[in-house]
Amino acid sequence: MAVFTGKMICSHCEKLYKRKNERGIFKWVCQGYDNYSSCKRIIVDENRMVEFISRRLKIEERSEENIYNLIMHKVDRIQVSDKNDFIVHMVNQEPMYMKEGQIQY
Repeated sequence: MAVFTGKMICSHCEKLYKRKNERGIFKWVCQGYDNYSSCKRIIVDENRMVEFISRRLKIEERSEENIYNLIMHKVDRIQVSDKNDFIVHMVNQEPMYMKEGQIQY
């Protein structure tokens, strides 16, 4: 489920993130780092991002299809500054912020 394709943007180089499979765990890495080594190596865990957004959207039925559809329609873009520092811009809602040790819905 590449639900974040085209939605995750690096705050440092403005390039999109791409999905990688590391030993069965899906992670997202900045294309500026992965293709060109011109950016920081900031890796975002897909499950952690899905959990964070699911809580905000109050997704009760956690089927992969349901989560995918809701994120596709409700998340506009995600600005990533660090693995624990990002802003999720929602469609027609206030953005939500995640910083080390802080979450603001």
